[in-house]
Amino acid sequence: MMTTASEDDRLGREAAEQLVHSWPEVSDLKEVETLEFAAAAVGRLAELIAEQPAIFQASRRGSERGAESLSVRPFQGIMESIQNGDDQEASEFRVALRLKRRRRELLIVHNGAPISLVHVGAMVLPWVSTKIDDPLASGRFGIGQNTLRALGGPIDAHCHPYHFRMDEVPVICPPESEIAGFYNPKGRETLLSVPLDAEVDTTALEPFMADLGTRALVFLRSIRRVALIDLKSGAATVDHQLHGRRRRAVQLQVHGRELEGDVIELTDRARHQTYTRYMVEVPLKADERRHNKATGPTTTLGVSVPRQPEQGLLYDRLPLPVASNLPVGLNAQFDPDTARSTLNEKTWNAHRFSELGELLAEAALDLFGRDTPRAWGAVPLLHDVPDTTSEWLQERYVVDVIGRCHLRLADELRLGEGDDQCALDDIVFENADLESVLTVGDQERLASGLSAVPHARRDRHGRWRALLQELARSQMLDTEDALNLLDIDDADLGEREPTWYVAFAAAAIGADMFTEFCARRGVLLDDGSRISPPGRDEPQSLVTRDEPQSLAARLGLTLPIHPVYIAGDKTARLVRSKLEDEKLLVDAYDSDRDALALLARGRRRRIRLEDEALLSLRSSLEQLSEDQQRELGPKIGGAIELRGLQYGRPRASRISPPRSTVRPIASLARRERRRESNGWRLITHGCSSAREVGVSSVPSACLSGSARRRSHV
Repeated sequence: MMTTASEDDRLGREAAEQLVHSWPEVSDLKEVETLEFAAAAVGRLAELIAEQPAIFQASRRGSERGAESLSVRPFQGIMESIQNGDDQEASEFRVALRLKRRRRELLIVHNGAPISLVHVGAMVLPWVSTKIDDPLASGRFGIGQNTLRALGGPIDAHCHPYHFRMDEVPVICPPESEIAGFYNPKGRETLLSVPLDAEVDTTALEPFMADLGTRALVFLRSIRRVALIDLKSGAATVDHQLHGRRRRAVQLQVHGRELEGDVIELTDRARHQTYTRYMVEVPLKADERRHNKATGPTTTLGVSVPRQPEQGLLYDRLPLPVASNLPVGLNAQFDPDTARSTLNEKTWNAHRFSELGELLAEAALDLFGRDTPRAWGAVPLLHDVPDTTSEWLQERYVVDVIGRCHLRLADELRLGEGDDQCALDDIVFENADLESVLTVGDQERLASGLSAVPHARRDRHGRWRALLQELARSQMLDTEDALNLLDIDDADLGEREPTWYVAFAAAAIGADMFTEFCARRGVLLDDGSRISPPGRDEPQSLVTRDEPQSLAARLGLTLPIHPVYIAGDKTARLVRSKLEDEKLLVDAYDSDRDALALLARGRRRRIRLEDEALLSLRSSLEQLSEDQQRELGPKIGGAIELRGLQYGRPRASRISPPRSTVRPIASLARRERRRESNGWRLITHGCSSAREVGVSSVPSACLSGSARRRSHV
């Protein structure tokens, strides 16, 4: 219906009267979208405010000053404005700095629902809100605008047909022209212009906007872009954007109630980050009420899980300045203090945390069924709880969020595919030191009847293992368990990469079980065989290099270690150094004297010598002095085995020369005929004659009485 300017003026004044005298019952207030109506309504509203008695005027001014100082954060007003824009279903929120008539201005624009006269009233009066009856709203029009006044003022507001200045009373001001790439008045966008006080540091604005990040947008209902625009170039210097996709409904159980939840993926293309957001409306008990907020029959809860790990935040649609190191975002209609700087330690907030623990478990279970490697990151661990917050909030994190989530997962989580899914009681996994050692097959061999977690179903950050440890339902294999694998014969163990042996040894070192490891066949030799490293009382040794012509090599005393241990990587260096420290590995045995000393230390195991090696040993012994022969001879004799014949038994056998007093080689040679005359023929199996080897091939000399009756060599 067409109206005249004078009629619009009358309607505007009447609307202002209705607004003031019928608040908040103004749902039937009629408005006309003309400049005349808006000017008359704002003018009459200003008159009505000015007509208040002096004491009410003083109260209003005091309230404004209190609202301006609510937050110590200089740009808290921008956060309030974002929430107001989201309450008005805006999709974009833009900020810019402008120099106008030598005065700096902060400009704020959103493209949500246009300003109405009801909004005007709430914007110019502190502690008045259009949202008192809206249980979904989180912004505060009156308080929000007044926190902007902490930056300067008076503030101009523009949204056709309303153009007014928020001074002591609202004052009509000229409309703002279009600002290319920033403000479109024809689209009925809302523009706030805040003249900045001299002490405001505008250089801090860009870092503030950048620090918000796209994660600040995750739980907003409609805003998907927040940008800082350079008015000169029209380009965005900060541009946070989220793009929604793959929306689906899902059934979620919270406190035993099956509720329909909403799941959406929100992607930040610039950072290659995606958030999976779970939202649900949870029924409230009849006696539950928010503090100074409308309370509906349900309350909104949300959980967001980032694809790439990052520190999560605590939200009331926008991030709250409350410490949270959890890997997920948690959103609820919390009751913060007036300045939104912390949470009130009240029952309402405690209930929201316990419900979030239940929702978090549901979100994790849903993700485990869809993307197991990612799902591990959806579950917080105890070490994620910040230690810089209050005891009350720490208890909420530990008991209500993490505790409830873990209890649900311990009972309900299943790992695997289809019919092969297993409860956590039927799962086995290795500790971190054994990750590169035990295969899935190894684990299932060591823990018969249990199923291991395949590598493809683990996350690459290791949270899977930490979570299984905290849930305490599955069996974890440690190094002591893994050592049993080395007792398996070569055929069953199968072929392993050389690096596997190095990694196993390193794990044993890390677990302080290297001695136990060395008692098993876990060291790889150059020829591909595996052995238990010879101890200090054995006549052999690991060497890093071997000289084939050396006496040690000809006697078979040296065991060249696999080149993988000599590689330059950190793990190999660790294992090699440990073997050297334990005197189990040396560089080489080049000299005959060193070889004889090595042979002489054999007490636990003997070396079998064939003819050629025996001759080499004799030649080396002949180079020693009589004192050296006396020192080494008995020890060497006890460390070797020779092939010999027993009287009455035609079959050759292995016999160790008994330990006795050793005489020099020459003396032994002179005694040869006397020993034979006593009926003892000293021979070496395979030699052409006893004379070829002679008595000197028996370095430990005389036989004991019982041995003389049994055998000859």
